[in-house]
Amino acid sequence: MLGFADRLESRPRRILVAGVAGAGKTTLAARIAAMVEAPHTEIDGLFHGPD
Repeated sequence: MLGFADRLESRPRRILVAGVAGAGKTTLAARIAAMVEAPHTEIDGLFHGPD
């Protein structure tokens, strides 16, 4: 099992963020996407539409 300081052998293709309502999942996911220069897709936006 990997620990916090262990390096990955390759770059992950996807990063999933899960949690309960109001936990800050969208904010965290957007920040991670910005840090790794990856696209960010909000599930609520797909389900409910934009805005």
